[in-house]
Amino acid sequence: MIVSDLVRLEFSAFVSRAVRTKRFDSDQAALALKSFDELHKSCDSLEHTLRDFSRADELIREFATKLGAADALHPASVLAADISLLTLDTRLQDAARSKAIAAIAVR
Repeated sequence: MIVSDLVRLEFSAFVSRAVRTKRFDSDQAALALKSFDELHKSCDSLEHTLRDFSRADELIREFATKLGAADALHPASVLAADISLLTLDTRLQDAARSKAIAAIAVR
């Protein structure tokens, strides 16, 4: 499994938001971040390139994809690495599939 630096950033932001909205206390947040860091260490990493950002921009400019900046970077990077995208986000799945990128839905 490959986990990009962007996924790590997004997970940290999710946990931070959960603390601010009082869905997680600081102990829960620390455990979630520790668990993710352990998972991240056991995975291959994916660094985003300038070409990934250009492809993401192309996806965003295809208005039908309805993708924001960070979301567009995922399929762009997956395309460059020639791997499948694993995501919960149905909009992201649809956008990836529209570009013939294998997208695996997580339920």
